[in-house]
Amino acid sequence: MQEASKREMDQMTQRYGELKVYEQQLKLKQRTELCQGLMNTIFDIADEAYNHMQDRDTKDWDTRNWSEWLKLFTHKKQVAGTMSELLSDATAETENQVCLDQCELTDYLHNKNQWPTTLVSDNKINLAEILNPKVEVAAPTGKGGKPAGKAPA
Repeated sequence: MQEASKREMDQMTQRYGELKVYEQQLKLKQRTELCQGLMNTIFDIADEAYNHMQDRDTKDWDTRNWSEWLKLFTHKKQVAGTMSELLSDATAETENQVCLDQCELTDYLHNKNQWPTTLVSDNKINLAEILNPKVEVAAPTGKGGKPAGKAPA
């Protein structure tokens, strides 16, 4: 009986060791896939920046585009092909465009990136004025207006 329990303990120890090795291999595989995805996205950003510089025939890139690429990167969205998406006449909202629109609104509300405090805070929109515009009443003139002198008899 002691031999049976010793064999069983040895088998359990061996099985535990195998499971540990399997967990380490799985963790390594997951990290490798994550790093591969991150590196691919970084290279996509670099490729988009290069294509943008080639299209504009300059060595500088637009900071707005760079900011949008970084936002897509941080929100785990695809960066490759974003310049061609922006240049196309397609009106369909893509997942990337929705994400960028949300980030742009957040930047505007918090005065970040291209929305400095002076631009946003000094030019606040009066929502009441937009919703209830003043109606300008013009004085009647011309053929349809009231005569300035006496009424004809």
